[in-house]
Amino acid sequence: MNKTKPENLFWPEFCILAFSFSPTIASSDQTVQTNLAVTARHASRLNGGTVQGSLQQLTGESVIVHSSFAMTGDLLAPGTPTLVLRGKATCSGTIAGDGSTSPSGYKVTISGKCSLRYLRTRTTPVSLPAIPLPPKPQPAPVHAEVKRRRTV
Repeated sequence: MNKTKPENLFWPEFCILAFSFSPTIASSDQTVQTNLAVTARHASRLNGGTVQGSLQQLTGESVIVHSSFAMTGDLLAPGTPTLVLRGKATCSGTIAGDGSTSPSGYKVTISGKCSLRYLRTRTTPVSLPAIPLPPKPQPAPVHAEVKRRRTV
């Protein structure tokens, strides 16, 4: 698996690491190649825009995909979420992998004019690399100002 150096994109609520590589995702009845473009710890709302490839969510929590969001690949989720389609949303179906059935009880809701290939469930989340905090900035040096009084 050849990967390039990741681009770190930070938002206050979550961190996204973008890689360029194509892992093989094993499903229970077939092995399918997918172009993993984004790995996200939390992807609770995807609104507008396009992901050229697949997105893997690492946590088992509800996802809402709406507006005119498009994904040329698959949405990979751990456990067994429920797929809900609303409006003119398109998804080719669900493919279950060989991972754990837990967590369950959360939804992947696709609405509006959104599209993605497959919802791939029972995927095994990868570990994100630890990113150290930057060093604390040093305080600016304080210059003592000495005033001399003139005495008469």
